[in-house]
Amino acid sequence: MELTIFEWQANLTEDAANMLAYTLEHTEVARLDWKPSADEKSECRSAMEQATECIRVNLAMAAYLRGEEPSPPSDGGLTVKDAQDKIRSSAKEFADVVRGLTAADLEKTYTTRMGDIPGAFMVQLPANNMMYHVGQVNFIQTLYGDAEFRFPKKE
Repeated sequence: MELTIFEWQANLTEDAANMLAYTLEHTEVARLDWKPSADEKSECRSAMEQATECIRVNLAMAAYLRGEEPSPPSDGGLTVKDAQDKIRSSAKEFADVVRGLTAADLEKTYTTRMGDIPGAFMVQLPANNMMYHVGQVNFIQTLYGDAEFRFPKKE
């Protein structure tokens, strides 16, 4: 199969999902819902809240690229296994949409709840968002004393 820019970006998105799912798996169970804070003004989110956001973003961006209005987001309440499965499945849904795009789709502007987003940026958004949250969950791990460097093996 020829590696197009669309296939490359789809693979990158699925890799980011695997990294986030793996990072959640290696977070202490007691710390998955922990919201570390420096003071009462802190608005930190837990690892599970960040995972839920990533699922929502993946599904919303896939819907916008298909020309659909995204479904209302779920309220969370996921187990780690559920979150891992949904992170991966939502990333695959998005990646499959990206695999079917054309260069013209990258030049379009998509109207979203967050404002107008150029297609070329929209196809990057889920992967970038998940990798950002991998870092956030890693920081939570560091705060509770887990400084081990780990990453999933590529299959």
